[in-house]
Amino acid sequence: MNNQPLISVIIPCYNVGKYLPDSIGSVLQQTYNNVECIVIDDGSTDDTEQIVKDIIKTDNRVKYYRKENGGPSSARNYGIGKAKGDLIQFLDSDDWLNTEKFNFQVDHIHKHQIKDDKFVLYSDFKIVWYGNNNEIIKQATHEFEPLDKETLLKRIIGRQFGLDTPTPLSVCSTLFSKSILQEYKFNENMFGYEDLTYFIHLLYGDTKFYYTPVIGFYYRQRNDSISKNKSVSRVGYLQFLESIYTKRKDDLVYCPNMYTVMQHFFEQRDRDMFRRALRLVKNSNIPVYKKRGRNIQNSVVLLEKVNLYYTYLMLHHFRKKLFINMKKFLGGSVRYIKSIPMNILLKIGCSLHYLENTIAARTLPQFANKQKNLRINLPRRIDNPQNIYIGDNVSIGPGSLLKTVVQYPGNNKQAEEMGMVIQKFMPTLKIGNRVSATASLQISALQKIVIEDDVMFASNIFICDGLHGYENADVPYKYQPMFKISPITVGRGCWIGQNVVIMPGVTIGEMSIIGANSVVTKNVPARSIAVGSPARVVKSWNEHEKKWSAPHDFDSKRPDV
Repeated sequence: MNNQPLISVIIPCYNVGKYLPDSIGSVLQQTYNNVECIVIDDGSTDDTEQIVKDIIKTDNRVKYYRKENGGPSSARNYGIGKAKGDLIQFLDSDDWLNTEKFNFQVDHIHKHQIKDDKFVLYSDFKIVWYGNNNEIIKQATHEFEPLDKETLLKRIIGRQFGLDTPTPLSVCSTLFSKSILQEYKFNENMFGYEDLTYFIHLLYGDTKFYYTPVIGFYYRQRNDSISKNKSVSRVGYLQFLESIYTKRKDDLVYCPNMYTVMQHFFEQRDRDMFRRALRLVKNSNIPVYKKRGRNIQNSVVLLEKVNLYYTYLMLHHFRKKLFINMKKFLGGSVRYIKSIPMNILLKIGCSLHYLENTIAARTLPQFANKQKNLRINLPRRIDNPQNIYIGDNVSIGPGSLLKTVVQYPGNNKQAEEMGMVIQKFMPTLKIGNRVSATASLQISALQKIVIEDDVMFASNIFICDGLHGYENADVPYKYQPMFKISPITVGRGCWIGQNVVIMPGVTIGEMSIIGANSVVTKNVPARSIAVGSPARVVKSWNEHEKKWSAPHDFDSKRPDV
């Protein structure tokens, strides 16, 4: 680079002709003279063309090009193709430069011997607010300092909406080496945050960044700016976050808040953009602050997994109307619910069912071993899971109790007041592979209960390896000690019918069937069918004939059950 490099200033403009004399004038009045000013008219319908051509008559350093409207990124890329300079400056058509900017920055390049092929010089800037009568109502200067690339990334990603958290890198406060812009262009599908997205690409690459302590440009704030368009801004911001995700998604943790973005798309009923925002939340560590200091990311992810977060926001948004309608409904208006289409009701029902299963799976306790594909439906109660061993592919229906009793009674001061001695136990409950239970399987182990592989339980089964004491009819039974504690085993492949009770000390042999409403008080041999209260064997498997048959001499020689 020579001592006086040519600087190309690219000014995209669209229907802001009245501001162009100030903008172009700040370029032509630079104390550094080797500049060209390239005005890209992005399909304006005002007097932009005539204003620029009048300026060209007085200074041939100004170039004018007109193109079809395509947005600021398209106009900047078009200008890059026309630029002849070694250094390139972008300037929005309603802003203006400090007339000392280029002189200061070129001197900085020589003074610090910057010889990198790809570099960016960034500077300070001032925001100027104008009133309705074009009078200045407020100004704010934003000064920065030399920052490394990681810090610049955090500052850019952490920028919130509005001008109270300015980024050190603004496309108008920087001076680019042309080789950067020849290699990488602005995203023409973005109409907001396209400049910050551009810097994100450079910061993740090998571009060098240098700070030049000078107010580089003046940022005009006006009510009709595209940056005031909230919808365009939010779409651009989401695209900006998605670009970070593709580069290094862990950096999204520096994002200040995703909740406002999702809330905006929800209020606009833009389901596509809403889902795109939720995908970022689901697949990254981006924070979601609904209230100050409270990150609800995990809650959002859980609801989104079952396709219910949008529904949740709808219910929250319309909660007052919902309460009024529910009041009418509870007052007897059945027509309200009948007016809802059946397919909608089915979809809601399926979503709620899926949500219940998801919550059940994610809230399982830590058992004594690891298992695969375990399902224990809600509602359920699991006590002292550290003593419970469960095999793979086990499915237990709702209303179940799996309990190992380490102390009887539990932490109950009333028991001590009644003079009861606290009993201590070292229980074990083992459930094998592929065991299934329809609902309300209640197992309480004080010593040891073993359920072997492939056992099938119907509903309302009670299994306990100890009995409540009843030796003293003057003392409430709940305050009497457990006794007759003896292990229980249910053998491989058994089928236990509805409402069965299995008492302490019982072993049920493999491949046996216990009929509904039975109380099993004694051992049941393998491959037997036992029914009744107390249960007794009514059929046994004839291995020779391969069929069930009644035991011989049933009354006097039946097996011990």
